[in-house]
Amino acid sequence: MVYQKETDFAPMYNDTVCTINVIKGTGLDHNGLPVATDDSGTASVGGGSGSGTTLGVSSSGVSATSGTNNTTLDLLFVQDCTASQQAYIKSATDGIIDICNRIASSGKLSPGALRVGLIGFRDYGDEYVTKSFGFTTDVSVMQSNLSTLVADGGGDYPEAVAEALDVALFSEWRVDATKMVILITDSPPHGIGAKEPLGIARRIAELGIILHLVSCEPVMNFYRYAYDFYKSLTKLTGGLVLPLIPASGLADYVIGSSLERVELDTLVARDGKTIARRVLFRSESAEDLIEEYYSKYMAEGVNVTTLTIESVYADFVESARNIETFDKAADVYSARPLVDAPDFRILPKFRGGSVLPEVTVTKKPISKEQYCRRGKFVARPSSEDPTKNSIKINIPAGWFAFVSGISRAKYNQAIKLTYTEEDVTNTEFLTLDRTREGYYVFASSEEANVALDIAFFWTKGNVKGTALCKPQYTSQKLKAVQTQTPMHYRDDFPDYVTYFILAEDQAESDQTAGVPDYNDCVGIVNLIKKTSMVFNDEA
Repeated sequence: MVYQKETDFAPMYNDTVCTINVIKGTGLDHNGLPVATDDSGTASVGGGSGSGTTLGVSSSGVSATSGTNNTTLDLLFVQDCTASQQAYIKSATDGIIDICNRIASSGKLSPGALRVGLIGFRDYGDEYVTKSFGFTTDVSVMQSNLSTLVADGGGDYPEAVAEALDVALFSEWRVDATKMVILITDSPPHGIGAKEPLGIARRIAELGIILHLVSCEPVMNFYRYAYDFYKSLTKLTGGLVLPLIPASGLADYVIGSSLERVELDTLVARDGKTIARRVLFRSESAEDLIEEYYSKYMAEGVNVTTLTIESVYADFVESARNIETFDKAADVYSARPLVDAPDFRILPKFRGGSVLPEVTVTKKPISKEQYCRRGKFVARPSSEDPTKNSIKINIPAGWFAFVSGISRAKYNQAIKLTYTEEDVTNTEFLTLDRTREGYYVFASSEEANVALDIAFFWTKGNVKGTALCKPQYTSQKLKAVQTQTPMHYRDDFPDYVTYFILAEDQAESDQTAGVPDYNDCVGIVNLIKKTSMVFNDEA
């Protein structure tokens, strides 16, 4: 440990991985009979709600998260608490119950699906730099937390924005929720010597968190490049810059942007995997796919809740150039050159800070701008719905993988692995005996993506290995469950994704009474994202 140097790119605990997967028994003994029965004579099967992240897809069902009524929303307020912010804190405190009630009553979320959280921040040298209250489903708790915030401190103009976003990144988000950060501030972040905000924003984007900036104007307007910087961050994460003049307009911004994002995410859930697969594995143009799917949604008459804000900012070529510079920069220190806009970015009508821009929240046909507002495309592993005895997993470049299989039945089983990297296809078989484990390890390259197809076979006859790869030996159906690194642990552990694939071999008519489905074989795919050291021994 004396020689270990931790960086943003090479986290601790990145050298060796040992996985321990504990899977409950099938309910059958070695003779294939139920191990225990209840008073009714049927097998006792353990259950429980569990707190893991489930993909919830099967070859005979629909994703548990399909449809807006099953959507969950984590809404995190990141509130500047320096001296100029008291009016905005009061607006959030007074309006939070109305905000939550209107979102919850929209019909877009299931009961209890909305969680709200709060992070307050000031600056170095103040009473605190960041103060996190966590998430809650109790709106009165959120209101109480807001009421404890007092605007004070600051004074050197830039504030601890990056530090607050870093705390937001590692909050205890639900992986399957629509995740939104509402950053409320009138100041840019610190520069050299503080947390690096562009890197944090890219990690936020990678984890699918949408960042909206509520820009407290006209104060923010006095910082030369603040608008351009924040526009780059929100563009990266699929969010918006929401100009707030005066503080009383906060509720409409939060409600409109939240409902809009929840509805857009239902389209992502429906078509996102197909689009990602076509980009990654068919090398199709993202721009062409945008046109294709936008035309499709228009033909279907898709309407979404739309937040419309009267234009507050002037459009300058210089501003567009600065945004592009921030987009391409490795960090804020290398974002050069930046050019000054010829005039104030805020239009004259709003410079006094007393005129509220016109804001509407209405149902409208989806616009191309809304459909394109997905954030930067960041490749992460994804799976497709199982088809009878097989499932496809898309593995982006730079992820290591190993696959293991566990037989939970008394007869012969096999898992066939077919993986394609560019134009090269390889096939491997895991032949499984009861209580014996097989595994196969492979690594993707830095440049190419891997398409992994996993298929399950079985027989009670004397057929083993590759001889099982015939239609009469296919399993009947599969179920997949996904877990991944909790976001608040990603400072300590590399990014991982694990798929548990459960097989049901026999037809419904041949099932043993009282024994649950998907109890015959388990395939486990462990995917671990590379660190900077994985492909470079000298790093």
